[in-house]
Amino acid sequence: MPAGRPSTYDPSICADIPAFFTSGASKAELAVHLGISRQTLWDWEGKYPEFSEAIKRGVENSEAWWVSQGRVALREREFNHVLWYMNMKNRFGWSDKQEITGSGGKDLIPPSDPDEVARRVAFLLSQGAHNAEG
Repeated sequence: MPAGRPSTYDPSICADIPAFFTSGASKAELAVHLGISRQTLWDWEGKYPEFSEAIKRGVENSEAWWVSQGRVALREREFNHVLWYMNMKNRFGWSDKQEITGSGGKDLIPPSDPDEVARRVAFLLSQGAHNAEG
């Protein structure tokens, strides 16, 4: 028999979760609202598919709210765009796009077929053995 108290999970809470996030709320706020720890929230996400789906929809609602806040405040002098952007990066996984290419947009390291890679590795290994002898 497993130790610990029984779960307080109730599937009926899933219906209200997406709406909870419509004003930009976080998972931490949801956990407090539900009277559970963040660990319990994460456990329920892994154990109950309907709960996980409700959380996903809720997080999308939260991100949409934050995007809207940034869009509306963009031209306001007091708007702290750095703080807003850091929030988006940390909460929603936003990142700076980075592409590293050579001149003319070509790949720096062109793709090689496996036979060519094997040939180059064999050559480098033979050079290492040659240098060790000399």
